[in-house]
Amino acid sequence: MKALIAIAQPDMNSFEQTVMLRTIKRTFDIIGVKYEVLDLYSNGKVGPEAKPKNFKLRVNNATHVYVIANASWLPLVDLFLEPFSFEGKNVEAMITHNKPKSIWRWLSSESRLAQSAFGSSIMKMFKIKATHIWDANNLSKIEMRKCVGVIREEILNDFQD
Repeated sequence: MKALIAIAQPDMNSFEQTVMLRTIKRTFDIIGVKYEVLDLYSNGKVGPEAKPKNFKLRVNNATHVYVIANASWLPLVDLFLEPFSFEGKNVEAMITHNKPKSIWRWLSSESRLAQSAFGSSIMKMFKIKATHIWDANNLSKIEMRKCVGVIREEILNDFQD
């Protein structure tokens, strides 16, 4: 099994880069899963890695795909997901939001991710797992620890036999 982590967050000091990405990488190291990290945004602009032709082999070789993004960067995630087929792959998105929880924000994020990864069928909306972290800029240390625990648990569940 091989995992692919795609991160769309240019701020290297962000919650996504410092907490979420590190947590996922540590969890993979502990359980012995090989992984690759693709930064969809580099140096203040879409980097050379963000071109779909460079992703094809990486996506094809991955059994599990994890997407980390702030809701603001979902258009970049759409560009990454759209050209590839994710049928038969475990796809999970971990999305942070800078605003409080809203059913409309949740529904918009979920449908957008599912459509990009699996096509326009409404039934395929439930094929992508998504974890949403609301009001990410205002999380306390206790809430951050809880998020880390949820992320670890999700990954461990994905790789249980």
